[in-house]
Amino acid sequence: MAEFKVLKDKNSITVAALLIATLLSFYCRIFFGWDQDQSYLTLLAAKLASGSIMFKDLWDLHQTSMIWAAMFSKVFWEVRGSWDGLGVYLRIISVAFQVAVAIWSYRELKKYFNEASAFLAAIVIANMLPRATQNLEYGAITVWLSLAAGLVIVDVNKTHKNELGKLLIAAFLYAISIFSYPTMLVSVPVFMWALLWDFKDYTKSKVRNLIVFFTTCAVVAIVIVAYLLKYLSFPELLGTLKAISNSGDHESMVGSFFSIGYWLKSTIRVAAFIALSFAGWVIVKYAFKKEIKVFYIFIGLVSLMIIFLNISGIRPSGPFGFLERYIGIVILGVCAGFKTSEEHIIRFLLWLGIAYYFGSLIGSNMGLNENAMYLELAVVGVIIAASESLKWNSKDDVFEKSVILLFVISVVFASGYFIRINYTSPANVFQCSERFTEGPAAGIFVMKEQMDEIKAKVDAIEHISEDGEVYALITNDSIYNFYLKGTTSAAGYAPTSNRNYNELWINYYDEFGHVKPDVILVNTYWYPELEQFYSEIFGQWVMQRYKYEPTDYEKEFWKLVYVGS
Repeated sequence: MAEFKVLKDKNSITVAALLIATLLSFYCRIFFGWDQDQSYLTLLAAKLASGSIMFKDLWDLHQTSMIWAAMFSKVFWEVRGSWDGLGVYLRIISVAFQVAVAIWSYRELKKYFNEASAFLAAIVIANMLPRATQNLEYGAITVWLSLAAGLVIVDVNKTHKNELGKLLIAAFLYAISIFSYPTMLVSVPVFMWALLWDFKDYTKSKVRNLIVFFTTCAVVAIVIVAYLLKYLSFPELLGTLKAISNSGDHESMVGSFFSIGYWLKSTIRVAAFIALSFAGWVIVKYAFKKEIKVFYIFIGLVSLMIIFLNISGIRPSGPFGFLERYIGIVILGVCAGFKTSEEHIIRFLLWLGIAYYFGSLIGSNMGLNENAMYLELAVVGVIIAASESLKWNSKDDVFEKSVILLFVISVVFASGYFIRINYTSPANVFQCSERFTEGPAAGIFVMKEQMDEIKAKVDAIEHISEDGEVYALITNDSIYNFYLKGTTSAAGYAPTSNRNYNELWINYYDEFGHVKPDVILVNTYWYPELEQFYSEIFGQWVMQRYKYEPTDYEKEFWKLVYVGS
């Protein structure tokens, strides 16, 4: 924390409070809340750490993002010899990553902007999470690494010192970020622009930098493909990628992306709050004879709303509650026309944040609201631009400075107060009364209802499963794979809401020759009646090869035993 020299000025109480609040937020994000997505990501990390080969053994769409987590998970297993507590461990590692990126961002940004702006940006970076998940997952890795890469490019453009080495580092970080979330390739034009923007007339050097950067990215891609070809032939790799791409996992969202209904709800909500803010601007302008930008009224309104409605209990939400506020902040921030001496940096952050937002909409099965935190870098750019227009060391701009601080406080509040549970129901840290004592989530507090459900399912699995058997779990939560006594062979572990037990699973076993499970356990959460599972495409395949075997745990799982085709 020594880097934050701003602590020495007269705003030190505010700065200290934000730092302490961020530390509390980290604590909450590490030890509170668990959901099926976190089970899934943790399982992928454990699978890769245990020797599963990408695109051969694993067919999950998000596996490429878990290479970092897998490396740390392997160390964890070597030291501990079990997966108990892996979730807390990976969260601590991800916090370390996030803190490092925030401090690096502060150090770089304060070279070009005032210290208050750089500090506020760092606090936002230290608290926002694209998927509201404290883990080394695809969204966070993409945003953190690309931000670091972008700031290195800014340094290259500004200083023209050690360009080659810095470009190699930036290109490696960017390539890994895209490998973590491939649809973020939509950001390539933004990085091309960043490499070519004109600070001085260095035309030849800029073109050279562009070539070095993207050539390095291509080399990283070739190395990754070469690694995969150690285990798969080129036709096998292409065939696997084709099979995975046809899984239907995100098909429904891609189709709805072009429908009016997809855009309508969020558009109306953003427009309503902008209209309300504009009404406030009219009142302030004509009743109180003061000129205040609509932008400040908007961020004050939405920030106060998020904090007050949740603390009061009037309208509780979860981590995905009214994330459209970030859409409004970016729109009004751009319209506000803030001027700074470093327009290129602000534009880079804006365009990169917007590109990642659209990349997430293309590659996600979530909507406009749920993906809005991918606008993080655009929000950072807007906050820096707004902060630069204010006089932080004077008594002027009291309202404007207050609402910017209120917005930053709301970001810290949301990151620490809300927790993720299965799906998007309202939930917060004070509802978490039960603590896991074993398994990958050991040390984490969750809601009692969730703990009761998981305990019942785990108890069933521990009684049903046997050593030496191969299993496939048809389940809403991947955490149960950790408690199986045997091994697993499955086409996917993702807890997708539309499930997609289709041809993908059949191809995994029949066309690609993976070991058929001895036993398939079907979670009654999705299939309270076994006939419901048999109505799925994969379920029909299972019905011809497996027989139902009664157990004492049919309230939790249906047991299907292989009898041959």
